[in-house]
Amino acid sequence: MLQETSFSQQKPLSPHPPLSSTLPASPASNPFRPLLEEEEDMAAIDIQPKRFVPTRMEIEDGGPNRRARATMCFFGTPAKRHEDFAIAITEEDLIPAQRLAFMNEIQDYIRVVARKNVISYSPHPHGIGIYRLESPCDRDTLVFNSPHWIGDHSFSLANHDEAMNCRRSDFARVGWVMLVGYSLDYKEIHFIHQACNPIGWVIHWHSNDSSKDRVLVKVLIENTANVPRVMKLKSGRALDGEGRSWAVRVFILNSQFAYQILDEDEDDFPNGDNNNGVQANEEEANFVADLADPRAMRSVDLLCRRNGGPTGSGGRPPGLPRAARPPPGRPA
Repeated sequence: MLQETSFSQQKPLSPHPPLSSTLPASPASNPFRPLLEEEEDMAAIDIQPKRFVPTRMEIEDGGPNRRARATMCFFGTPAKRHEDFAIAITEEDLIPAQRLAFMNEIQDYIRVVARKNVISYSPHPHGIGIYRLESPCDRDTLVFNSPHWIGDHSFSLANHDEAMNCRRSDFARVGWVMLVGYSLDYKEIHFIHQACNPIGWVIHWHSNDSSKDRVLVKVLIENTANVPRVMKLKSGRALDGEGRSWAVRVFILNSQFAYQILDEDEDDFPNGDNNNGVQANEEEANFVADLADPRAMRSVDLLCRRNGGPTGSGGRPPGLPRAARPPPGRPA
């Protein structure tokens, strides 16, 4: 059991270095971590999992032939229910006891110095800890004003889904894939999404296809080289592990680049357009400009009273020329 110590009372690990691009120093310079290009970052992969393993459970390596990496595509867009969570990150190299102490002191800093309420907090594999604030507004305020300082030690707060493991990951091509020999019983939308997961992100399934021999799906493809030529679609049951699989051939049809370069030239809008398709009336525009001048407005009201008409913004007599301003030094 690690004994908590005061992190601020320990010897400073480093002076005041600016945070690198791993974290945004401020939203003006680098507001979102996903805007960085996709790259292999060992800091996001090389984590120590033991502190997150449940009690009485052991990690199994899987052997030297275990697959190193796989890309899976989510279907749909999740509901944003965690916009009040932030991850605290520092570049200082801390031992486990220091990380624990720093996590607690960050919580004290948020409550005492930043005057924000912390609902809960706990360790996180991609930072010092993850903190739940009272509202998304509080979270965004702390993220915007990063980095923060506790003595000689700095930390930044990032959105829970924009930590060091988040990267921009564009799809390279869009096109159709044809699955030949697909089982008829699995021609349902949720099975189609699962089957196409190794290929890319499903845009549309041609469910009206009358062919019983194939399935046509339009997908966003990250890399055509990663699209398998043959997929083994497998189903099983948890009772005894019994299952069966079907080999399906995969063909790419009519793919093209996913991004299109748009024309940078913008259409010129006609001068005098007042956004409703009617040419602006110069006399009306002059009258509105006069109404913005209190002295001209008093002149209009005076003329209206003399002519027996109504006063105010709607009291301009027909044919009244643009209100003349009184000579300098003479009251209206």
